[in-house]
Amino acid sequence: SDEAGRATHPRGATIVLWQQPAKEEGCDLSESGNLLSVVGTIVSFERSSSGYCQGWAHPSSESSFKAIDLSREEGSRGLTLYDFFEQREVDREYQRAWSANPDLREVQEDSCGPTPSVDRFAFHHVVRDKVKLRVSVGQGCTAGGGYTTEMELLLKPRRQLLVALRAADKAGSLMNRLAPFR
Repeated sequence: SDEAGRATHPRGATIVLWQQPAKEEGCDLSESGNLLSVVGTIVSFERSSSGYCQGWAHPSSESSFKAIDLSREEGSRGLTLYDFFEQREVDREYQRAWSANPDLREVQEDSCGPTPSVDRFAFHHVVRDKVKLRVSVGQGCTAGGGYTTEMELLLKPRRQLLVALRAADKAGSLMNRLAPFR
C-alpha cells in the first residue's frame, strides 16, 4: 500500500514522516509509524520498519522515535534534547534512569552495548514546571535487527518550551493522550 505519515509545514508544504518502501524483487519490506506528540511545530513520532529479502541470513526490524521541527528547512529539522534542556541536566537524568531501571541495565549489559540517543524522544506529560519524556533506547546489533525499549526522563524545559508544552497538554497532543498505553 502507499500509506504514509504526513505533516504540514507551517508554510503549507507536505512533509512525509514515513512511508512504505518501494517494491523490490524478492523482498518483503514495510514501514509504519505512530504520532507520539505535537508541541507547536515540534512533532515526535515512532517509525518502525521490518523486512526480509531473499539471501538475507534473517529478517530485519527496527523501531525508534524521532523528533523534528516542521518550521526548519529540510535537512535541518532534526532535534536533540540539548535544544530544549541543559546538557548537564540531561546527562545527569540519563545516568539516573539507566541505574534505576533493571530493563535498561539488561540492555546496557548486552554484548553490543546500549544505543541511547538524545534525538529519539517524545514529550509525554507536564509535571508542574517539568516535563516527562520518553526516549527510545535501541539495540541495533541483535540477530534479526534491533529491539527498542523506552527510558523515562523528567527534565525542566526552558521557559518558552514550557509555555508550548502547557498549551499542547491542554490540547491533548502530548504522548500520554496520543499514545495513552505507553
